[in-house]
Amino acid sequence: MHSPLPIKAGQSILILGAGLVGSVLGISLARAGFKVHIIEKRPKPGQPGSAPNRSINLALSHRGWQTLNALGLDAAVGQIALPMRGRVVHPIDGPTQFFPYSADGQAIFSVSRGNLNKSLNEQALADPNISISYSTKTTNIDFERGTVKAQSEGKEVVFEADAILVAEGAFSVARQIFQVSDRFDFSQDYIPHAYQEFHLEAGEAATWRQQVDGLHIWPRKSFMMIALPNPDGSFTCTLFLAWDGDNDSFEALKDDKYRESFFRSNFPDFCALVPDFHTQFRQNPIASLATIRCGPWHHSRTLLIGDAAHAIVPFYGQGMNAGFEDVYYLMQLLPHAHTWEELFTRFFQQRKPMADAIAQLALDNFIEMRDRVADPDFQWQKKIDARLAQLMPDSWIPLYTMVSFSTIPYNVAYSRGKAQEAVVRAIMALPDAKSHWENEEWLLAGATQFSHLLEA
Repeated sequence: MHSPLPIKAGQSILILGAGLVGSVLGISLARAGFKVHIIEKRPKPGQPGSAPNRSINLALSHRGWQTLNALGLDAAVGQIALPMRGRVVHPIDGPTQFFPYSADGQAIFSVSRGNLNKSLNEQALADPNISISYSTKTTNIDFERGTVKAQSEGKEVVFEADAILVAEGAFSVARQIFQVSDRFDFSQDYIPHAYQEFHLEAGEAATWRQQVDGLHIWPRKSFMMIALPNPDGSFTCTLFLAWDGDNDSFEALKDDKYRESFFRSNFPDFCALVPDFHTQFRQNPIASLATIRCGPWHHSRTLLIGDAAHAIVPFYGQGMNAGFEDVYYLMQLLPHAHTWEELFTRFFQQRKPMADAIAQLALDNFIEMRDRVADPDFQWQKKIDARLAQLMPDSWIPLYTMVSFSTIPYNVAYSRGKAQEAVVRAIMALPDAKSHWENEEWLLAGATQFSHLLEA
């Protein structure tokens, strides 16, 4: 058993994974005076085999921007990101409806995972204190010695560092090594749904063929389609559907006739925009969706971070943002810790409740997106929520605003959101609510009447 290692400038840091979180983490630690080496199993971005064969466009929001701003990376990322100021809901019949995320036009930003990864890798490689070994796959870790064995070009290589940070993603090889260590809790929960990507081509002169400043949703109760804009005028569309079942499942869509009927009856406007959806369905892979919970995230001088520690489903658009916020929290704690073990322990204690909360929020938001956004009562609930936020700006913040447009800890946002929802539902249940809720005095009186629910 080695003694705890004091933290000193100039020490060597090994990061496993040169993805989004690994790149930002490397830049942060290099700026703090450490020598950083990153190993990445994929080739260098832009080379064959470097890009993942499936992805969902990412939604960059306030928490992610906070970390990028602190590093001065916001300008470069801003060049490849597009603002989305609300949801564009596509009913089966009738015109689309736009629901802004906030009254003052706040936006989340659509960004391609591949383009963002390439940009962040370029920024990392521009730092003289960072080096990256591509096509290098982790095979084992010695926690006490601070060494990592890996395979590179068919040969075994060994890396040694003062601290090791694991940012390999949801299916981390290094975390599997954690899993066989004593007193390490782990769960991996798949939802019944999977996802598949479709591409909506740009119009003439690289123009967008749908409203560009919104996240498009086709809510269909037990399943849904979304679409996010790209700078080249295209949209990245994603179908979320059950894996199997006689109807409304990827298994059922293997039949050409059923697929034709399914798409044209549920997504008629999508079919008009993506006439080759049959071809894309046959070519594009289908991927599962899981929530990963584990702990502790640290062992001696090694730390799990980002998806390697707390992968979530994508329905709140917070996976990347939570990973970037991990980096922000870690760097805030760094000056106040004496040893790497102390730093990693404090980080886990602080972030684990937040990670568990956003995991549950993401699962809850799937139901909202696929089922509730088109429901008139839910839309009314959201209007009351927004109106209370206008009338009581110092004490009422909508849940979506807390998660996407603030840095309120996820667990605090979760608890506060549940309490506020209870107040709104109680107001909606009043016998005269439908005819009076737009009256300012009446609504404030209702909020006061049920204010005890906020304190429960």
